[in-house]
Amino acid sequence: MRTPKRILGPAAVAVGAALAASPALTAATTFSRHGVTFQYPAGWTVKNGLRARASAGKPLSTDIVGLDDVNLIEVQRYRLNRAVPASALPQLESELTAVVRGLAARSRGRMTAGPTRTRLGTIPGLAYRVAVLNTKDVPVTSRLVFGFRGRGEYLVNCQHAAGRAGAVERACALAIRTFRAE
Repeated sequence: MRTPKRILGPAAVAVGAALAASPALTAATTFSRHGVTFQYPAGWTVKNGLRARASAGKPLSTDIVGLDDVNLIEVQRYRLNRAVPASALPQLESELTAVVRGLAARSRGRMTAGPTRTRLGTIPGLAYRVAVLNTKDVPVTSRLVFGFRGRGEYLVNCQHAAGRAGAVERACALAIRTFRAE
C-alpha cells in the first residue's frame, strides 16, 4: 500500500461497527475529546470497546457515539507525516479511493459512491459510501468523510443498517456540520 509518492498518512476506514435507533434531532449533545468536537443526537451515548473490522493504519484516537453497535458515528484521528493543503485533495483522490475500495473488499463489501469533495465542518475533505458486512456480519452502509487539516487527518464513519438509514444520516449531517478539530 505504501508508495514513494504517498502523502496520505495511515488513513483508516472503519467499516465494522454502528448504531440502532435515533431520537429526533431536536436536542443535541456535544462530544469533545481527543482534539475533536461535534454534536450528536441527545439520547445517543459514547460507546467504548467497539472495534472496526478493517483499517489501514493505527489511529491516534477512535471515538464512537450511538445507541448500539450496529448504527453509529465513529470518529478517527490520525497524524500525517506532512501537511496536506486543500489544493492537494485532487492528487489524493485516487490513492484514497484505492484504500477505501480495498478496505471495503476486506469487509466483504464494495464502494458504492465517491469520491465527492465535501467539508468536515470547515475542513476540506472527500466523502465515500460503502456497503459492507460489519463485525457481526450485519449488512451496513457507511458514509465515510475524510478531512485533512495541516498534518491532521480525520475520518467520520456514519454506519447504519437498512432500517435506520434516515435517523443515522440525519445524525451524521449534524456531526459533520458541527465538526471541529484543534
